[in-house]
Amino acid sequence: MGKERGDPAVAGWVALLVGSYSVCEVLFSGMWGMLSDRVGRKPVLIVGLVGSAIAPVIFGLSKSLPLALVARLLDGFFCGNVGVIRTYIAELADPSNQAQAFGLLSLSFSAGILIGPTLGGILSEPAQSMPTVFAGTIFEVFPYLLPNLSYAAVALAALVVGIFSLKETRQGGRTAKQLQQRLVASNRDVELAESATANVTSAWSLRLRRLLLAAGLLSGYTSGRLQSFVLVMSLPQSMNGLALGPRDFAYLQVAAGVVILITQLFVYKPLLRIQGPHLCFT
Repeated sequence: MGKERGDPAVAGWVALLVGSYSVCEVLFSGMWGMLSDRVGRKPVLIVGLVGSAIAPVIFGLSKSLPLALVARLLDGFFCGNVGVIRTYIAELADPSNQAQAFGLLSLSFSAGILIGPTLGGILSEPAQSMPTVFAGTIFEVFPYLLPNLSYAAVALAALVVGIFSLKETRQGGRTAKQLQQRLVASNRDVELAESATANVTSAWSLRLRRLLLAAGLLSGYTSGRLQSFVLVMSLPQSMNGLALGPRDFAYLQVAAGVVILITQLFVYKPLLRIQGPHLCFT
């Protein structure tokens, strides 16, 4: 894209490409949430999957940094519905299996962190790694198109499953679970319940703000550390880097993903039972 490895401008563009996705995701998450309250959860999730199938193809076909930035902004815009996913799970599950449902969601994110970058590194520059198959094809002109097409294919598969399998949890201005709860509790004093809820919300508001601030700082630190790691590892050895390529990053990501998986399966759960969520977060 007109920039050589080690060029000082690369760091700025990497920061912009990484940060633009997160900024769009945050800015439009509220919009997707309000839209899901109006039209339903399923349509919003389906539209998000359509965008997630289109954006990576644009990114893979990018020959300039501005076009790559547009693709990242588009991807962040459509992935802003991640809050709707959590809302959908909360409405679909009940108190008996809600913890298990959110645990599976966290496990799927961990699997994505492991599989996604690994495939991205292995499938990048296929004309160099597998010249007998990909030399002289479009993948030689666009060396990062193949991993992005694999991402788009997964999104399309999820789209098909979502269209035929997802059921709407919002009905007539209320979710199905809310309607059920209203029928069960129809003889209760609604005003008293709302007053009690408001008091609880007020008491937790300060703690919630602190928790959101801590989570935001932690996410920012994680993103910044990953960005710095990628830059340093890819710098040429003349600039005290390790000159690693996409495949090397894939192998490193496999190792990191295995550690994350082991931690979540065998370390975090017993530690959570012993120490509690607050100490584990700290």
